[in-house]
Amino acid sequence: MSYNFEERINRVINNHQFTCQHLSHYLFVLKGFDAFIDKISINVKKFDSRDLGSRKNYYLTYSDALLLDDETVQELKDNNYDVWIVDFNLIPNTWIVKENDELKFIDSFDPLDFAEERKTLSIFNTTNSLTGIVDDPNTERTIEDYLQIMKELL
Repeated sequence: MSYNFEERINRVINNHQFTCQHLSHYLFVLKGFDAFIDKISINVKKFDSRDLGSRKNYYLTYSDALLLDDETVQELKDNNYDVWIVDFNLIPNTWIVKENDELKFIDSFDPLDFAEERKTLSIFNTTNSLTGIVDDPNTERTIEDYLQIMKELL
C-alpha cells in the first residue's frame, strides 16, 4: 500500500486551517514528531518567537513547546494564537521524543499550560491508526513493527 506521511500531516494541518476559515495565528504543536521532524517539511513556518506580532502560522515540536518561557507564552496569548496539538498517533499510547539528542519512547507527555488538550488533531485513525496505512491493520504489532512501518513510509 502506498502512503505518504508528510502528505498526510500537511493535509491534516491544511484541512484544519481552511475548515476553521482563518489562515493566521495558529500554533501547531507537533506531538511525537521528534524522530523524523528533520526528514519532512511542514506547510507552515517553524516557530519564531521574535515575530509573533505578525500572527503568522507556526509549528514547533511538543518537546520544544515544553521549554517555552513565560514571556513567550504570554506573547502567544497577547497575539491571540490558537494553539492546536497535532498528534502523530501511529503507535498506540506511545510517542518518540528527543531528549539530550537521543530518541526515547514515552507513554505520556507533560501537559502544556497554554494549550487545551481537547484541541488535538490526530494524524491517523483514532480507533486503529493503521487503517488505510497497511493491508492488514488488525494484525498485532510490536513497537519494532511500527518503527519499521514508519521507516518504510518516511
